[in-house]
Amino acid sequence: MNKRQKKKNAQKLCMYFCMNAYLVSFNDVDFSGFDVPPLISGYVKTIPMFSVLSKRNIERQFHKGLVIFYRHSRKYEIIWDYTLPLLKSKKLTEQLCGLVVEMYRLRLHVLREHIEELLTDEDCGYIDDMCHGLKLSANDADKLIQNIKLILLKQETEA
Repeated sequence: MNKRQKKKNAQKLCMYFCMNAYLVSFNDVDFSGFDVPPLISGYVKTIPMFSVLSKRNIERQFHKGLVIFYRHSRKYEIIWDYTLPLLKSKKLTEQLCGLVVEMYRLRLHVLREHIEELLTDEDCGYIDDMCHGLKLSANDADKLIQNIKLILLKQETEA
């Protein structure tokens, strides 16, 4: 695989990576906006595989991913089936879980006045589904949920 193909693959994976983390966190996202919080592109850029991509490039990939997801989500399975082998081969499941944690922190920061619970049962269900899709154990899913709850609680008490 040449350099250009590698960059294209990184961009495609990046698109799905960002899109999933964003949708897991903001399940009620307003699709008319398609704004990418700087936190996403900043976080993704710190992952070595994506460090060669500019933040603008990451945002473009993310936007493309949202458009694809929005058009197909009503008809097809969510894209785990296509990206799971790639995520596993690049050992990116940990980074994806980390990004999901960051997205819940962002949601708490942005929507603090509108959130009654830090993490609802519905949120936990989304995280559980994501972990199941990533073939993580139930124990790993529970750890991730507990980690998110602890981080959000800490962020809430500091505010």
